[in-house]
Amino acid sequence: MAAPWSCSDGYHVQLQRDSQFLCSDQRMHTELVDKLVLQLNRTYPQILTDKEAQRVSSLFRNLSVPTVVRLAELLVHLQGKGEVACHEFYRGLQIHAYNVYFNLPTRVSRRREPADPMGTNTVACRMERYVLNDRGKSNITLVLTITNDLTGYKLTVPSECKC
Repeated sequence: MAAPWSCSDGYHVQLQRDSQFLCSDQRMHTELVDKLVLQLNRTYPQILTDKEAQRVSSLFRNLSVPTVVRLAELLVHLQGKGEVACHEFYRGLQIHAYNVYFNLPTRVSRRREPADPMGTNTVACRMERYVLNDRGKSNITLVLTITNDLTGYKLTVPSECKC
């Protein structure tokens, strides 16, 4: 098992650790992989040149080749390109599939509490994600009621404009 992610690790090391997860995740479907390839080719042609994109696209367009193989080929290619290419892959993943990006093993290990080096207390992390407003429904109702009342008051007060 790989050691937990540390701040000294670069995107290249992160991608090596996340590769198995990415290749096994069902959310990494053909359409998403195509979007990532297109973004890397169009936005960062120095990372994925037209010639490389055509070679990779022909591999990606071949429906007899499983998506896992196509994705693995892309990840190996990006790791060979270096740190910047790996970083841009993560940016594309965050844009096109935030739910996958958020659940990457290197991201999960960074979210764990420092007092829990083994990562056994993930309940606190999950609860933190779902707490949007700790004041409850009554606070939202109060704010909406006040807003509605002020809007109604503004509509009923005659304006002093004599147009």
